[in-house]
Order: sequence, then C-alpha cells, then structure tokens
Amino acid sequence: MVFLATTALGAQFSSASTNARVKRILDRLLQLKPICVFMDDAAVYNGKQIDLRSKIKDVVDGLGDVQEFNGIVSIPRHVDHPADLEFVRTDFRSPFLVVYSSATTGKPKPTVQSAGRYLLNGTKESRLHRDIGANSTILQYTTTGWIMDLAAIAGLVFGRRTILYDGSPFLPDVKFLIQLLGEHKVTHFGTEIADLSNLSVTTSTGMVLSESLSEWFYSEGFPAHTQLANISGGTDLAGCFGLENPISPLYVGGCQCAGLGIPIAVFDQADEGASGVKGTEIPDSTPGEIVATGAFPTMPVRFLGEDGSQKYFDSYFARFDSEFDFLPVTHEIYNVTDTQFTEEVVDSNCLVGRVKEAICKALNARLVPKYIFQTPEIPTTVNLRKVQLPVK
Repeated sequence: MVFLATTALGAQFSSASTNARVKRILDRLLQLKPICVFMDDAAVYNGKQIDLRSKIKDVVDGLGDVQEFNGIVSIPRHVDHPADLEFVRTDFRSPFLVVYSSATTGKPKPTVQSAGRYLLNGTKESRLHRDIGANSTILQYTTTGWIMDLAAIAGLVFGRRTILYDGSPFLPDVKFLIQLLGEHKVTHFGTEIADLSNLSVTTSTGMVLSESLSEWFYSEGFPAHTQLANISGGTDLAGCFGLENPISPLYVGGCQCAGLGIPIAVFDQADEGASGVKGTEIPDSTPGEIVATGAFPTMPVRFLGEDGSQKYFDSYFARFDSEFDFLPVTHEIYNVTDTQFTEEVVDSNCLVGRVKEAICKALNARLVPKYIFQTPEIPTTVNLRKVQLPVK
C-alpha cells in the first residue's frame, strides 16, 4: 500500500523488514534522509506478537538530526476502501526506488533505480522468461528488506494477481504454506519449497540449488509439470543475469539461461584488475566472476548521496575497465563439499587432501584452493546468502 501510494506521487520508496535491528534500519535511513517513515507498531511471527513500539521510539531518536524528517506515520490496521490512486507522470529515468546492499563489508550501499528502466526489464522477465499471463497468480515468500519484495508486488504492475503472506511458513504446521498455494491456485511461487496442480513455476534465489536438492525437487518434492527456476540477479540491478524460460531444457546445477538484453560473461577471478585493465574472459562452464560487458536496462542511476556517483563507479567499474563487475561464482565448490563431505570425521588428517582432490576431479585444477581451513560454519545474511568477503 505504501509502495503504491509513494510511487503514484512520483516520490522515492525504500523499505526495511520488521525484524531488522534499529542500527540496521538507521544505517539505511540516515543515508536516505526521509521526509516520513511508515512503521508497524507490531508484527506476528512464529505465532507470537512482537511489540515494535520501542523500536519506533529508537528510530525517531536516531533521526533527530535529519532536518528533512517530519515524523512517523502509523499504518491503519483495517481500511474498508483505500483512496483511488492517481499516478503522476514522471520521466523514464526518474528514480522511484532505493535498495541496499547486504552490508557485509560496511554500511549498506544505497542504490537508486529508475521507474522506466525497471518497467522495461520487469516486463521482459515477466512476459518472456517467466511466461506470466493474464491468469497468473504470484506468491513470493520474502521479507520487505530486499529486492525480492519488489518481485512480490510486481504482479500488480502487470495486472496479475499477487498473494501476500505475512508470518512463519511453518505455522500452524509445515504443510500450511503448500496448502495455501493450492487454495489460491498459485501459478508462480518464489522462495528460498495440497494441491499443486496449478503451480507452474517455483523460483529459488540466493544461490544456485545444489544438485542433490534439485534432484529432490522432482523426485520427492514437487510435481513434474512444475518448473524449477534457479535465478541469479541482485538488489543492485533489480533484475536477473540468469533465470528461467519456458522453452529451453532444464539441467541441475545452474541457471537455465542468461537474461535477454543483458550482455554477460565470466571473467577470471584471479585477475587483480585496476583502472584501465581489461579482464580475461574464460570459457563457458568455467567458474569465475560474472561481469556485464555492456549496458543493460536496469543499471542503477547512481548511489544515494553527494558522492554517490563516484562510489557507484568505484564499486562496479574500478576493477575491470568499462565492465560491470557483479559477483564471484563459488557454488560449484560448495556443491562438491556439501555432497561429498557431509559426514566426515572433524580431525581427519587426510581430509584436506581429499577435499582438494575432489574439487580438482569435479571441477578443474585451477580452482583448487592453496589453503583449506576448518570453520564451524559460514555466516549468512538474513536472506541465507553466504557471507564470504569478511571471512576472507
């Protein structure tokens, strides 16, 4: 409701999830300098009501020095009929959304997206890649703190039916969300897995599913007519580099195809890179670093703030000359270790050598790490993405 009202006015919208800590919320808002902030005074999760009033007070106190801030707006619990929206016409490049990085290496980077660019790319992904039609019903299970929240409401933009679900997916029992899909005849379901006869697509994001999970999807989890869509994109590009399509064969361990209209390649992640340095493109099926080699529709307008344009350049273009450096691909190594070493003795003296041998055999020698260290776990973001750079 707030998103639609804000964008209808031609203003910029941003969000955070109700379970975010006050510091995390303020890390975003102090960069955004909002005129007003809409907040819920309570949230329900795992069957418990969580009082958010103290969080509201802390946020207001934290924004005390922001001159633009006018106050908190309390969201009504029940509205019989909201006012009809009258949309303000804006320029194609006008900003409408500010989204943030996961803040694994410092404060979250605020990325500004434009309305026209998103609509162009969103139409392409919905119509051509996802085969979303007039009778489609979409349910994207996500928090409101990252770009997948936009996927949850994008169906409305294109005249489709969207189901919004608030709360734990496992209450009152683990079957509840699946039953909900059948009850509302959901055709496109997004999550990080009744009657599923209407379910045509299930998307998985965060990282590519392992081979074992992909095989489980069809052998035990879902009917054969449901398409498993591994999608790889990002908050910063408000879209996908890799995703599904309705006509190509589907194989385990990767995305079905590259996004239309986005030129991408895989560069050698061993290249140090610097201003004016060209990266080295490597062959298909070789793990490396995903790079956009040319312009694409949803390139961010800039980062928020006075020095936003320079920070934007430094984050994405400083490593390889004229290339949009996106992310390293490491799931192949996890695929080896997660499937072959799940029940190993922790203090096995030969384990390091066997891990190296398995990576070399399954992938290639150039991907074998020089050092392997024991760690109790790899930290993840709230969206279950592995946080690797701080560990490194």
